[in-house]
Amino acid sequence: MVWLVWSLAGGAIGDMLGEIGLALGGGIALVVPLALLLAQEPDRRGDHPLVFRLAVWGWMVAAPLAMLSLLGEPSALSAALALPWLVATLLVGAFGLRRFARRSHFDLAETCMDAGLAYLPVGGVWLLTSRAGLPLLGFAEPWTSLTAAHFHFAGLGVPILAGMAGRALPLIRDARGEEPFGLRLAWSIPAWASIVGPPLTALGIASARVLEFAGAVVMLTGAVGTGGFLLVVGLAGRVPRISRAALLAAGAVPVLTSALAMIWAGGRLMGGDPFPTMPAMVRYHGLLNAVLFVSMGLAGFALSGVTSTLAAPGVPFSRLRGGRFVGRWFFRSAGLVDDAVPAPLGLVSNMDIYRRAGVPGLHDLDPAALAPAVRRFYEHTAEYAVDVSPTWRFPFSLGAPALMAAMRSVGQLELPVRSGSGMDSELLALRSGLDGRDEVRGWVRVHRGADRPVFVAAYAVHRDRDVAYMNIAMPLPGANLSSILRPDPGTHGGLVLTTNRLRGFAGDEGIYLVTRFGEVRLPMQETLVIGPAAERSEGDLAARHEVRILGVRILTMTYLLTPGAEA
Repeated sequence: MVWLVWSLAGGAIGDMLGEIGLALGGGIALVVPLALLLAQEPDRRGDHPLVFRLAVWGWMVAAPLAMLSLLGEPSALSAALALPWLVATLLVGAFGLRRFARRSHFDLAETCMDAGLAYLPVGGVWLLTSRAGLPLLGFAEPWTSLTAAHFHFAGLGVPILAGMAGRALPLIRDARGEEPFGLRLAWSIPAWASIVGPPLTALGIASARVLEFAGAVVMLTGAVGTGGFLLVVGLAGRVPRISRAALLAAGAVPVLTSALAMIWAGGRLMGGDPFPTMPAMVRYHGLLNAVLFVSMGLAGFALSGVTSTLAAPGVPFSRLRGGRFVGRWFFRSAGLVDDAVPAPLGLVSNMDIYRRAGVPGLHDLDPAALAPAVRRFYEHTAEYAVDVSPTWRFPFSLGAPALMAAMRSVGQLELPVRSGSGMDSELLALRSGLDGRDEVRGWVRVHRGADRPVFVAAYAVHRDRDVAYMNIAMPLPGANLSSILRPDPGTHGGLVLTTNRLRGFAGDEGIYLVTRFGEVRLPMQETLVIGPAAERSEGDLAARHEVRILGVRILTMTYLLTPGAEA
């Protein structure tokens, strides 16, 4: 209907450029809002981030102007009408980057959608260039219009479809009610291809025909593979009938149209005359994919009820931020200490707060099954002396002394670099109203006999979907480093605290840099395993704390926790 109305309004004039404009008009009017609808991520209160709201408002204002710009010849007026669309696409791209940055863990389905949103501004740039009648990177019409259309459909639409197919994988079950063997691996191939294909193809057209051919192969893999999974989702029969019909119709299209792209790219690689001709490619490859594959597929998923299985955004992060120097006395100097209540004995009053049962994908956690010494440590933390022996992995060990000297100037996170280091510590009751979380407790650990902080951290507990997390914030200049740890049962009555995600459960765990502008997930992981110390006095505890960056272990700290000597 969108294309019919657009055609009647003069959006198609019977030639190749008119058909490209026809496709672009539908992309602006239909594909972009459907992509935003499917990618929306309201938080736990139902609120949307500011950048998403701006992107929606930007589309509402800029889309009619961009479509008007397509009705006329390239000119200064047409460019002026297309300029707001560039701003709108930049907002959509910023939303995609925001989605990716705030997520606690890498998820391929959601990353496909992030990538599609992030690619759209490239289409906005090329559309503006086309409407201005100017060349870009040595390319003039029809390449400027074709590249604009490429990034509105192959760049935005196909990755969104691949991501939605990934979201729908739980609907696909075999006769035993289980996920078919290899299903997720098979889906990951077109998913990755949909991410890599658009920029690779554009780069090949702009530089080398070998890259162009490689890009066509990758795009073919992404489009045909994604279409195949649209068919699988439709045939699974677990979506509404109207959605099923749309997905089945859309999924069959790229099998036919992508063959033309391979023939076209192969002909250009061999240096012969283009076949099919470019007008035929626009009509039978581009326009059919735009209308019947991308747009119908997105509409089918919009009617399917398929949504993300990840935890909704909205982790209750601390509002604490440090100045240029944090230091041991940060909580007191910032007026955060609540002197109206006694200093807490432990990081929690009762470990029962972490009890969980029946959460899909996670082991039950019964605090009563923990070793008594483990439970006592968290409920009476102030009674324990802390000794630590660090092991910096080569080659990170070479830079550790210089890095820790830099952290000393900040007054935070000056981790030990040699074995046998002891820590003095202090627990404080903090004002929850200033921090933004409930029942916040400060735990300050400094190098023994000195005021140089190892950790100045504010501890709290938050719960989501029946899982309680240890929520730790360490103030930094202008920000805080927040570690959200999921507690799991360990062996022999031990406890595991980790930011690592388990397959089958996507929660809040992760390490984030939190600023006044929002939070950014960092490529870091940490795991702490604590339990009774072997061959030590009863009540002594041993802990192993691993820190990794991009999955590579850089530091292991081994703790000995001794009760009875109040730190």
